[in-house]
Amino acid sequence: MRKRAKGILTVREMVALRECGSEVTRIAEVDGTDRITIHHHLRKWDKEYGPRKKTNVVLSNLDAAYVAGLMDGDGCYGMYDRPGMKQKSPQIQLAMTDKDVVTWVANLIQRKPTWRQPIGKNRKPVYALQLSATTAVNFAREVFPYMRLKRKRDIVKKMLRWRSRVPQANASRL
Repeated sequence: MRKRAKGILTVREMVALRECGSEVTRIAEVDGTDRITIHHHLRKWDKEYGPRKKTNVVLSNLDAAYVAGLMDGDGCYGMYDRPGMKQKSPQIQLAMTDKDVVTWVANLIQRKPTWRQPIGKNRKPVYALQLSATTAVNFAREVFPYMRLKRKRDIVKKMLRWRSRVPQANASRL
């Protein structure tokens, strides 16, 4: 969608700036319009493409320690190839058969868990929570101090370096 607002920013650029944490009034200043116009374009974007996901993850110390333990046991951290891209993207997955635990972690970070029916008889369904890109990095940053397994800590260090190399969308404008 390359529609231009009345100012200099596209709607996609407005959405990217808002997701990076820029205030609506600051976006309006950069765009040369008022904040009501910015709110209008953001609401219109939500109707067409669904609500924007929040990428920030904030956990209490107790929750972060508990989730780090879960991730050490049943979690998976990795850097995976993205189709058509040179750089790998970070992904985190927590998968287990206990629906309550996966749902609890998903609620902590305001996500929805998925589930898949196993192949074969006498198998339980598997519930999973998958995070990628910026959300995965922000999640990893929260649980990193409480992680114990060196191999997984090394992968998380790569994720944190990935975030420092990826520029935030249009950060130079603000």
